[in-house]
Amino acid sequence: MITHARETVPETLGDWADRLGGRVLDADPSASVTGLSDHSRRVEAGFLFFARRGSVEDGRRWIRDAHQFGAVAVVVDAPAEPGVPHLLVDDVDTALLEAADLFHGRPQDALDLIGVTGTKGKTTTAWLAAAALRRAGVPAAVLGTIAHEVGEGRIE
Repeated sequence: MITHARETVPETLGDWADRLGGRVLDADPSASVTGLSDHSRRVEAGFLFFARRGSVEDGRRWIRDAHQFGAVAVVVDAPAEPGVPHLLVDDVDTALLEAADLFHGRPQDALDLIGVTGTKGKTTTAWLAAAALRRAGVPAAVLGTIAHEVGEGRIE
C-alpha cells in the first residue's frame, strides 16, 4: 500500500474507478494497479493505460498493444471493444491528471511558488529572485519564456 501525507493511493481497479468517477467494464475490479502510462510501449504488467486523443494520434489505436504489454485496464471515454478490460470515464485527460497527481502524492503541495506578473521586467525579476533564493540555500527553479532552469538543468 502506498500512502502519502494525506491520502492512500488506490490499490485496485475498483478503487481507481471510485476515485476517478468511472466504471469498470470487462475487467476484475479487484485487480491490482501498480502504475500509470499514456504511452503503450511504456506499459508494464499491472498498469493503467490512458488512451488519450491527440491532435494527430488517437490513443485508442494502441489499446491492444497496451493490453499485450500487461495493462490491467485501459482508461477510455467511450466503450472499448468487447473483451478488453477498461475503465470508462467522462474525460481521459482529466482522469490522467487526477490519477498522476494522486499516484505521485500531489507533489505540488510541497512547493512554495512565486509568480511574477506585469508588463516589463518579469524575466529579470524571476531570475534575480531565483538567484537570491539559491544564495540563501533555498532550492529554486525558473520556468519562463526564455528558458527553464531546474536544479543544474537548463532548457532554452
